[in-house]
Amino acid sequence: MPRYSREFKETIVQKMMPPNAQSIAQIHRDTGVSEPTLYNWRNQYKNKGKAVPADPSNPENWSAQDKTSWPW
Repeated sequence: MPRYSREFKETIVQKMMPPNAQSIAQIHRDTGVSEPTLYNWRNQYKNKGKAVPADPSNPENWSAQDKTSWPW
């Protein structure tokens, strides 16, 4: 199992967040990091209270928590 640095992980999670809002599938294709790992990282950040939308392409599908945790 590959080990990723904290800095790499944070950089990847930033790609999931607005304004970048890349899909997990796209990040997987670009980086080679497995999709389950990316979902795990996203969920870890969401559990820490960071705004990482589940579907950045359509805010209508965001959970109430995602909508209210956005840093307006």
